[in-house]
Amino acid sequence: MKRAFTLVELLVVIAIIALLMAVLMPALSMGKELAMRIQCGSNLRNLGMALNSYVGANDSKLPPCAYQTSGSPEWPNYIPWKPGDPHRPGAINQPFESFWMLENPNVTLLTAEERFKSAWPPQGRRLNLAVLYKYATNMLKEPKVYYCPSAPKRVRGAEEAASTFEISFNYDSYHDEGHEWPWTDTATIGWTVIRSSFCYMPQHVDREGNPLPLFGGGNKRYPLIAKYATELAPGKALMVDTLHTLGALAHRTGFLNRGKGVNVMYSDFSVGFVTNQAAFRRELWLDSADHDIPLGDREAMFRQVVSLLERD
Repeated sequence: MKRAFTLVELLVVIAIIALLMAVLMPALSMGKELAMRIQCGSNLRNLGMALNSYVGANDSKLPPCAYQTSGSPEWPNYIPWKPGDPHRPGAINQPFESFWMLENPNVTLLTAEERFKSAWPPQGRRLNLAVLYKYATNMLKEPKVYYCPSAPKRVRGAEEAASTFEISFNYDSYHDEGHEWPWTDTATIGWTVIRSSFCYMPQHVDREGNPLPLFGGGNKRYPLIAKYATELAPGKALMVDTLHTLGALAHRTGFLNRGKGVNVMYSDFSVGFVTNQAAFRRELWLDSADHDIPLGDREAMFRQVVSLLERD
């Protein structure tokens, strides 16, 4: 006569299966994240190759950087819109503009190429690394290269804790079945800027005259923005994976994803995954009320975090 499982034996088997699942699931999740982290680094390398081609074809000149620091009058004249534009008063912008690619794209019955070329304002239609794309200089033909596969799709975009304004750093937010990238439905979503996952900040060998405050006391003078590849400071970050809020970091490593890290491209176009936990201290990212607010709205903190990800 066949002997059936007793209730106790069945419960023991279920408990063993549950235990195995609890052990294996984090490992499977970490494996998936590792694959996306590797793809993110690969995308940065491809951007670096396209940027290197652009530099070689333009007498070492770098693509204009939308984020500008203070400095000599030469730097304001290099922003990708006309100085004195009433919509852009002043020359000093915030770090969040280092992620921008297109501003206020026109989405009404246009092809992807027409949307890319008609973004407002005329002087700023292509920002930062967008000048590498096929509709501009044809250095880069695949839009997914501009994005980390782990980048957040919807995150709070404003500094105020009560704000409901959301933005995205993910490729899937800027296209759908009926529209090629770059596209955003500004009528229903409210995103008026096409963003990349990677901030672009070519750092000069010279430092600006006005120091920024450091967390914990003191201050520091950070590099100006470089116009030519020959001016890039050794060991400095050229591109960095999404730096928005601590909770929206694209990559987390280690047991239960407790570690944090970002991919960084340096001025020599090499790429590395950086896990210096000093850069991810809560004090650098949170405000006095313990709110996790966008780092790109706070220039001093943004520059301090980036400096902790660099080689020097």
